[in-house]
Amino acid sequence: RVDATFDSTTLSVGKMPIRELKVSAKTSADQILADVAVKSGGGTAHASLGSTMRWGKRPLPELTRDGTAKLDTRAFDLSTLSPLLAGSVSEIGGLLDAQTQLVVTPTTTQLSGSAKLEKGVLQLPAIGQRFSEISASVAVAGQKLKVENLTARGLTGRINANASASLDGFDL
Repeated sequence: RVDATFDSTTLSVGKMPIRELKVSAKTSADQILADVAVKSGGGTAHASLGSTMRWGKRPLPELTRDGTAKLDTRAFDLSTLSPLLAGSVSEIGGLLDAQTQLVVTPTTTQLSGSAKLEKGVLQLPAIGQRFSEISASVAVAGQKLKVENLTARGLTGRINANASASLDGFDL
């Protein structure tokens, strides 16, 4: 059985100060509940996971196909993620507002929610390109994925796009 919490108000990840970080994890005989809350800059992010699991004599629990994961953000500065993405992304930024949920059952996987990005920046060394002024709205409901008003500026031009897709689980 696990019942762990971690709270910090003085943490820095790389050069990014985290005003507040709260992490908790609890298990019972067949359940795991995990929660992470972050306040950085003027924004917040909250992620949670609830799932059935089997632990037994394993060193780590094995999650079953029955659980819910949620992510809610308000003006969350994506540059907070820079240290975690340093191997693939040399610069990331922007403000993210999102409310998303992933529900997994033994027979289905369903993603729902919406997200809006403003003032985004992304530099990908693999392609030698920096994108700025990125904004987009993304929504998932039922079996539909919709991207609206995606805009970004590159070194030599600008992109504007809208897209939609029908989903079959996680297959397009």
